[in-house]
Amino acid sequence: MALGNLRGSAVTGGLGHFTERYGRVALHEIYARLPADLRGGLDPHAPNLGLLPTRLYPYPHIGRLLRTMAQVVHASDEDTFLRMLSAAAMNTTMTTVNRLALRYLVSPATYASRAQQIWDLYHDSGRLTVLPSAPNELVVQIDEWPNHDVTVCKVCVEGRRRILELIGVRPLEARRSKCRHWGDATCVQYLRW
Repeated sequence: MALGNLRGSAVTGGLGHFTERYGRVALHEIYARLPADLRGGLDPHAPNLGLLPTRLYPYPHIGRLLRTMAQVVHASDEDTFLRMLSAAAMNTTMTTVNRLALRYLVSPATYASRAQQIWDLYHDSGRLTVLPSAPNELVVQIDEWPNHDVTVCKVCVEGRRRILELIGVRPLEARRSKCRHWGDATCVQYLRW
């Protein structure tokens, strides 16, 4: 398998939340709208469409799945929809004990010092560099990220936002300031609280 894949655990919690909120009928609608080449391995009758937390899935397939989910529920703002799914995915990945430990034992600075290791839990490629910034900011540059998908890039910003929220800071701004989708050579994600 070529590099440029996301671990299923990054999205299965969001899919579970989606199913609870919109019902299993919405999963069938997603499946029906996906092109045949993306349906392989998916099952509209299985939890999370059959996606497995430990398996790697190509970024473009995950991006297409997430965009289709937004279309099925007529999300008026895709970014807000992705924020909701990302928060649910992070909440599922983190048990209550992990969330408490994160809240009381980790600071934004310690999170930043481990950003690459955390990234590697979900991705099979990509090199993160935490860029110098103000004490109330986190700026991350992502290089060597093949098979880039703009929706997955947005989800990464929102996942990072949720981790900071779980640490106890409330980002006022979370955005991409550079993106390969826009023609930039690298992706840069900016969070300020």
